[in-house]
Amino acid sequence: MSQDPGQDPGIDALAIIESAPEPLLVLDRDLRVVWANVAFYRAFQRQPAETEQHQIHLLSGGPWDSLELHGALNRLLATGTSFEDLAFGFSSAGSRSHAIRISGRRVKTPAGDHAEGRNHRRALRGDGSDDIGDIVLSLSTTAQHLMAVEATYHSEVKYRRLFEAARDGILLLDGETGKITDANPFMSELLEYPHEALLNKQLWEIGLFSDQAASQAAFLQLQDTGYIRYEYLPLETANGEKRDVEFVSNVYREEGKVVIQCNIRDITGRRALEEKRHEAFLRERRIADALQHPLTLPLAENAFPGLLVASLYKPALDEALIGGDFFDAFSLPADAGTPGTQRVALAIADASGKGLSAAAHTLQVKDVLRAFARESPSDPAEVVSRLNRFVWDTRHLEGKQKVTFTCLILAVLDLVTGRGSIVTAGCEPPLLLRIGGAAEAIAVIDGAGLPLGVLREEVYRALPFHLAPGDTLILVTDGITEARQNNDFLEYEGMVGLATQGRAAPTLVAMGQTIMDGAHAFGGGALQDDACILLARRL
Repeated sequence: MSQDPGQDPGIDALAIIESAPEPLLVLDRDLRVVWANVAFYRAFQRQPAETEQHQIHLLSGGPWDSLELHGALNRLLATGTSFEDLAFGFSSAGSRSHAIRISGRRVKTPAGDHAEGRNHRRALRGDGSDDIGDIVLSLSTTAQHLMAVEATYHSEVKYRRLFEAARDGILLLDGETGKITDANPFMSELLEYPHEALLNKQLWEIGLFSDQAASQAAFLQLQDTGYIRYEYLPLETANGEKRDVEFVSNVYREEGKVVIQCNIRDITGRRALEEKRHEAFLRERRIADALQHPLTLPLAENAFPGLLVASLYKPALDEALIGGDFFDAFSLPADAGTPGTQRVALAIADASGKGLSAAAHTLQVKDVLRAFARESPSDPAEVVSRLNRFVWDTRHLEGKQKVTFTCLILAVLDLVTGRGSIVTAGCEPPLLLRIGGAAEAIAVIDGAGLPLGVLREEVYRALPFHLAPGDTLILVTDGITEARQNNDFLEYEGMVGLATQGRAAPTLVAMGQTIMDGAHAFGGGALQDDACILLARRL
């Protein structure tokens, strides 16, 4: 569209400025305000007298003296390069936070202005000048910008408060050089270095790594992976004091720069406590091991005339925890009326718990069992009943709230006749493997009794059995039957299958080993609980 020769371009420009909805400023070559529109005065609550004919850097209530703004204005005058959306945050006289974006471009005064246009500009300017200015600044003060500036400000304040108050040491490092750029007060307290002494130092220079090479290796790893963690790192303070720290470091970007943050936690007290606990554990382990050792010593195979015995023991996956399993075989005195009687007691047990207390309890149960069995050699039900009351009374006399119980099988066998009786208290049923290959579970009348120590007056009954020459009696703890493969257990039937499979083994120990190895393999190379096996074969 062609322009009417009588129309003044300056009038059009001023009309645009005056009517624009966004704040606009017009500056001359000296960066002096020559014009501002109504939107500007409304937004910044200023008067023309305190704005026009003033250099922009002398205006109050805005970011007008910003070096960044003046640099952009000077480049615009020198090269004509416009700029867009320079962002500033500032506080007004009322301490209210504001956000503003400023864009600038050159305005060319049209050549051959007509008199009408010049007069109109003079009237608008009020000073008789012809020039409408050289630079137009457009200003934006949106609510979104204000919210962003305020959110950033509050976030920075919150972060700084956390940084200053944290009871962990925090170091900020330059991502390129690895030098410390900032440290919180606790870091100075931990290292006994003043804040200034930490700045521009490498980590190895403040005692965090043993030497420069170790520090550089960690720095390279951090640059490569973006994260490193040391659960334990020795540290030496400025005064030579040794400290233990946990060290975590990660890399992030901030305003286009790579920053490394190191969090250092003082674990000296925790480390010392852990060492004391470990020493106490080792001491307890040695005592428990000494107590349990005689409980699981292999029995002599030919210890009794006419009877072979074999015993096997395998700890659970966590071998650091001593369990409460034991087995025993011992001779019993003959009855007064039958001096030719030769009896032997066969026992296997699994006491609850782990560690020193379990081992001590198990040793006590084993000793008391022997004593009671020798007092009542022909009545295993009476022996188990007395032992149950002893376990229950001991727990209550010692004031123990936690129930400690013991699963037990006690068999009494006459070596001359092969006749015997057997009592179970919470254990798997005993198994008789006949010489002909049949497998028979000995089921106690009304089921097995409860484990020892659960009910003081629990009634235990003995079931008779006969062991013919060549027959084998097999007793196991539940570490065998509870061998686990995913969600499946070996169970009693699986144990019977393994015993039948081992029937042709050349020795009684080899037969027991077949059962133990089979359970171990079923569990994927580990048992969930300690396992004991006791076998007795009549010759």
